[in-house]
Formats: sequence, C-alpha cells, structure tokens
Amino acid sequence: MNVLAVPIDIRIPPIRVHVSNPAEYYDKRVVVTIREWPETSQLPVGFITASLGGIGSIDVEQRALLVKNNVSFADFSKEIKREMSLLENWTITEVRRTCFCFVH
Repeated sequence: MNVLAVPIDIRIPPIRVHVSNPAEYYDKRVVVTIREWPETSQLPVGFITASLGGIGSIDVEQRALLVKNNVSFADFSKEIKREMSLLENWTITEVRRTCFCFVH
C-alpha cells in the first residue's frame, strides 16, 4: 500500500512510500530517502530507511532535528568517552541530555 510521508521541511512535498503495514508508521517520525521523482508526477517516490519513534516525544523530535541537519545521534565512541571522563564537572549524561535552543 502507498502512503504519504509528510516532510518536516515544508519546501519538500509529501513523498509517496510503499509500506506493507501502514499502521506501523502512523504518527511516527520516519527517515525517508527519495528514490525517484518522475517528471509526470508532482510527488516524489521514496522508501523508509528508519523509524525514529512517536511524534511529540522529546527524544524523537531531537533525533529528527539531528537527522534533518545531518548530525549523527549514534552512541559516543570509546575514544570520546575516554576524553570526556578527563573533563571536570562533565558527564556524558549531562552532555547528551542538554536541550539546546536557539531564539531568533
């Protein structure tokens, strides 16, 4: 079955995605890759590469913003963890849970 994935970026139109179980993705943030955009269609065609979780969850929305801006949210490497342990007054939990906001 084809469904429409609505991008966070309003400049991109909805993307047609074929899924076997649409209910699995309802109200979820997903990462979609555009596979093609036929000249005769107003909508691109893509596929889901990852499901981030339910819309509205702070963790999921933060991951979505990271993905949108091409920032990895993978776990820290052993080398980074070792370097962080040398810093005073910092723990990995503090760094990873800090909410960064920008006001224009």
